Amino acid sequence: MVPKTPAYHASAVSMKWFESYLSKRSQICSVAGSLSAPLTPSCGISQGSILGPVLFSLYMNDLPLNIPEANVDVYADDTTLWKSNGDCIKIQNDFQSSLECANVWFKQNHMKPNITNTKHLLIGTHQKLRHANISSLELNLNGVLIEEVKDEKLLGVKLDKYLSWNDQVNCLMKKLNSQFFLLKRAKGYLSISGRKMLYNALIKSTLEYCCTVWGNCSNEQLLRLLGLQKRCARLILDANPSDNSVALFNTLKWIPIDDTIRVHKLCMMYKIINKMCPQYFDNYCCSSLE
Repeated sequence: MVPKTPAYHASAVSMKWFESYLSKRSQICSVAGSLSAPLTPSCGISQGSILGPVLFSLYMNDLPLNIPEANVDVYADDTTLWKSNGDCIKIQNDFQSSLECANVWFKQNHMKPNITNTKHLLIGTHQKLRHANISSLELNLNGVLIEEVKDEKLLGVKLDKYLSWNDQVNCLMKKLNSQFFLLKRAKGYLSISGRKMLYNALIKSTLEYCCTVWGNCSNEQLLRLLGLQKRCARLILDANPSDNSVALFNTLKWIPIDDTIRVHKLCMMYKIINKMCPQYFDNYCCSSLE
């Protein structure tokens, strides 16, 4: 980390502080009451330190600069390489080159990739994947073949190869049903206000997480989510199954999930248009006035 500090325009005093903080630290291990001899690690920082996450982000920050053939997104210790192209052979070649560049960076920075948890996913429409010049990608890292998957979770959102979002909604419904059961069990001990608070903490936060991403799912899937939302409204208000859900939503001041998704999308567009989002969002949309 110390050699990278000048790249962040740290002052001479700051560099000395980082060097003092990161260098010549010793640690011991305790097993069954016995202590090991002190050992000075050649890299890393104290586990659980406040600066740990920040320093790790700074340490990883130059990884994308060393992978020119693909786009790189880094979130904490989760790194995603992605590329868009109609030629699957070119995608495969570019990704393989990118993996080799990443491997060089890992070795130079004394890091080891978790190959077991490394997967690759080819995304496209049914028609494009059916007529692709190769049916699947063959990628390897350190001589180990990377597993191809049909769906994979990325920061809590399940992507499938056709971006149908069916798998995401299925996972979401499973989690929401469990949370609905908890709300049902706690109902008798809570006032209506308390039930609403528990709904907001457990169900609403889960339901709306990344809804601007998976919100383009089918109407059939949206109806499943709306049905669960209606069940929650009836449970909170002790309503009958025959009671009008619109009236229940008005009483609770809730917005149906399909309208909630629209609101989140409109808020995002407002932020993009008014330059309230990171600059890279500008590449994803353009004004019709231009």
